[in-house]
Amino acid sequence: MKKNAIVPKKIKGTILAFLLWSVFLVPLHAEENNADIAVIVSSQIRPYVMALEGLRSRFQQPLTIYYLNSNPELIRHHLTQKYYDLLIAIGPEASILAWSTLKPDDKKIALMVLDLQKLLADPEPCGVDLRIPIKDQIKLIKERLGDRKKIGILYNPVENREWIEQAQKQGSDLGVSVIPLPVHKRHEITKVLSSAYQNIDTLLFIPDSTVISMALLSHLVKDALLHGIAVVG
Repeated sequence: MKKNAIVPKKIKGTILAFLLWSVFLVPLHAEENNADIAVIVSSQIRPYVMALEGLRSRFQQPLTIYYLNSNPELIRHHLTQKYYDLLIAIGPEASILAWSTLKPDDKKIALMVLDLQKLLADPEPCGVDLRIPIKDQIKLIKERLGDRKKIGILYNPVENREWIEQAQKQGSDLGVSVIPLPVHKRHEITKVLSSAYQNIDTLLFIPDSTVISMALLSHLVKDALLHGIAVVG
């Protein structure tokens, strides 16, 4: 039984804080500790909370924290009434609120968001996009896993059809077969994956709201490894 798995490096909140500090805060004031910074958090799920704690641990000055699920309209009102040197939005919902409320020239950055330009309707949004370029992902898989060249990807076509089509093209250019495993409902995943094991040697997880959940991922990873399938994502 083969037990190959690649665990991706997670972007730590402390690293993000360092980048924010060097890029945004240094130009704001001669004394950076006086910068007035607000953070909007989309929800209190663990990844967002960890990102927030990372920011808190790195900045010396206190941060004004808004949780979007408390009262979005009140937060919007506060943002229109008070000026912040920098607004940090964690998650897609917080980022949408920030971009729709603040002026184009206001300093703001989006973290933990997929497809920034598309989501925010901004050709040059400032932020950290969670989606790694397709070619880079496939190239890394090929380099790390050697002769494994049949990559299965679970996805909802409504959300990721274009991404899969691009991945198939990029994979072909690199000598790797990208095998689509479409699902429309979460309950379909186990059956689709079980049927695909004989045709794939690697399982790549991509950001997809139908497929990705902590409880489900834990089960899928264990099951794939038991079938000798390498897991990436």
